[in-house]
Order: sequence, then structure tokens, then C-alpha cells
Amino acid sequence: MNCVEGKMRKGAMTMTMKDICTLLSPTMNWYKKAVWWFEKTLAHIPSLSGMWEPTVINLAHALRKLKRYREAITYYEKALALSTVSLSTYVGLAYTYHLQDNFTIAIKYYHKLYGKPDDRLRTEMLTLALADECRHGLMIKQPSNVTEGKQSPTLRLVPMKER
Repeated sequence: MNCVEGKMRKGAMTMTMKDICTLLSPTMNWYKKAVWWFEKTLAHIPSLSGMWEPTVINLAHALRKLKRYREAITYYEKALALSTVSLSTYVGLAYTYHLQDNFTIAIKYYHKLYGKPDDRLRTEMLTLALADECRHGLMIKQPSNVTEGKQSPTLRLVPMKER
């Protein structure tokens, strides 16, 4: 054993629980690196097939963790185009819409999980989305490109009382 290895072993033996937890806990920097690697990998693939669906889903999950919701939704939708059988895609898509307070669309995707093996998760998340929708009302968000004071004729805020 050389001098460096000896110091590393001695240092490893004196690590505290806090040090270990710090090393093991994911940070935003990890998600940024993951996004970079997933994007770099997918850039080398000429045409995506079902084989690449897990990579696309993991990229979407990492983007969601970074609160880059629009990009995450785009990749979840790409994953659905590759395969419609992945529960992870539907859960991720529903949860991303839920995080954006778009409860109606979140509920739609939670319903797509009906009868799937992990029905308890779907039931719990669907219950939360329904409760949030009741608490906040049904609000269809206005896109940022619509000028203030002028609302698009296709979008309308619908308070709970009108439903």
C-alpha cells in the first residue's frame, strides 16, 4: 500500500454519518450532470426506438427535478410515443402537471394508470390532485404569450362555482 492509499483509508474510517449522508444525497448538480449526459447520449442516436425509452424517461425525470417542467413534459411525451406501457412515464407526466397546478391534466394522466400493478400510488396521487383541484378551483392557465388584459378566445379561467 502506498502513502496515498493509506491516507485515503484512514480518512474513510474517520468519516461521520453526516459526511456519508452528504455523499449519498442527490444534489441539483447531480441532476444537471444527468441531464447533460442523457442529452449527449440521445444526440448520438439517429432515430429513437423503444430501446431508448428508459433514457428518455430518466432525462424527463431529471428535468422535472430541476423544475424545468415544460422540457420534462416534452420528453415524457416523446417516451409515450416510443412506448405506451411504461407506468413511470404516466406517473412522471401526471406529477409534472400536478406540480404546475394543472390539476385537470394531471387527473387525466392519473386515470390512465387505473388497474395497473401499483394502483395504490395512482389512488393516492389522484386523491391529492382531486383535493388540490377542489381547494384551488379549476384554473386553466393563460400562456405567457397572451398579452395582459387580452385573453385568448380559446382559454378561459373557470372558477369552481361555474362547474
